[in-house]
Amino acid sequence: MITTCDNCGTTFNCSPSNLIRYQKHYCSKECKHKGEQEFCPDILTFQRKLFERPITELAEEYKISVKTIHKFCKEHNLVKPGRGVWQKFNAGKITTVRPDTI
Repeated sequence: MITTCDNCGTTFNCSPSNLIRYQKHYCSKECKHKGEQEFCPDILTFQRKLFERPITELAEEYKISVKTIHKFCKEHNLVKPGRGVWQKFNAGKITTVRPDTI
């Protein structure tokens, strides 16, 4: 099937199974690399989102890996919730997830 590259917009042939399997489609490895490197959300908004939902859910929202989020946080010195915070929150042991309580 013919589809367009999500990064550069060129058309290319892609198998139907790949169209279903992958959410983004790239014409080459270079386009894929460029497309995946463009993760740069607003710093303050992203810091707030880190304490609203688990990182795995943010990774699904932005369609990137969890490792990319960790690298982004380290690069920009963003504070992340500690390990197990979301499990404690879901179990009712803590009522809020805030940067000052971690």
